[in-house]
Amino acid sequence: MFSTLTKYIIKNFIKSFIVVFLCFYVIISLLELMDAVRQYFSAGYSPSVTQIMKITLCRATVTICTCFSFAVLFATVIFFTTMHNHLELNIIKGSGASPYKILRMLFVAVSILSLSYISVFDTLSVYSYRTQDISLAKPQSKGENLSVTSKGIWFRDICDNKSYIIYARNFDRITTSLNGIRVFEFDEKGNFVNTILAHSALIKDNVWYIQRCKIITRSGDTIKQDVHTLPTKLSYKTINKMVADPHSISFWKIMKLANLLEKVGLSSRSYQMHWFLRISTILQIFAFVAIAAAFLMRYNHRDRKPYVQKASALIACAFPLHFINNIILAYGENGAMPLSVSTFLVPIATLLAGILFLNET
Repeated sequence: MFSTLTKYIIKNFIKSFIVVFLCFYVIISLLELMDAVRQYFSAGYSPSVTQIMKITLCRATVTICTCFSFAVLFATVIFFTTMHNHLELNIIKGSGASPYKILRMLFVAVSILSLSYISVFDTLSVYSYRTQDISLAKPQSKGENLSVTSKGIWFRDICDNKSYIIYARNFDRITTSLNGIRVFEFDEKGNFVNTILAHSALIKDNVWYIQRCKIITRSGDTIKQDVHTLPTKLSYKTINKMVADPHSISFWKIMKLANLLEKVGLSSRSYQMHWFLRISTILQIFAFVAIAAAFLMRYNHRDRKPYVQKASALIACAFPLHFINNIILAYGENGAMPLSVSTFLVPIATLLAGILFLNET
């Protein structure tokens, strides 16, 4: 399937990545450990050593997934440094392998890492994000929550010591009103009070205006009203914010949930943004490897000072690129430009620049 040379390059590149990844993970874990100890003990909590370690490992896993592309960049630098020191790159070039052929071999290794990033590291990140605080500093809220299904949305509203379980078929985006609703009302002790059935409801000035409704009391009596009002602290925006954090959703499920949100009239932009970001990270990985190859492939072990300068310049260039990418992503998140453009623009431009400059090596 692969030639001996391709297998050799893949093996050495992945070895370099494992070394860098472990170094990154240890450093990040130490920083997260210090932050967790400071946060919990200063807040008056006394977690056990096991809990602190679990918090640390979970937070470190979430953090390292955000800087996965930089780990690949450093791994690429180490890979080329090792190959130069052992004169292996000169031998490979002398055998007739062009820079583009070497880059294609590296891209095979990067494809393996990208697949691992989506299938393994993303899954670990989702699990770690859900459990990183272990209910010590952030106990589960007994207030608002929301669930989305193919048939509509369910959420909870609490106001003036009363609680409501609300079902709605969908939202009207223009009027931000709920259509086809059922409201189950409970008193301050959690006892059922009545059920309200209505065609639509509008939230305005901290009040539910439930129109053309039928109220069924606990005793079974039915009351019809043109407009029934209930106090609330919710709005269309706050209901949107009750949707689960996209960081807690697997890459493979996030677009399915985004489609459900769109179907019921809620905003799925944060879900789409997170999905595009994962794809963007993969493109950034390929881009960093291409630009690193353009910087480092033509120097041999004797050019120590220029090589170190080039490697330093490469790493220094990566951070501004990442910063510019974040600025453009902010425009996409705010709706100023399409999500696909904002997430792919910088990685694709960097990838093409690396491939173009490689021709000069």
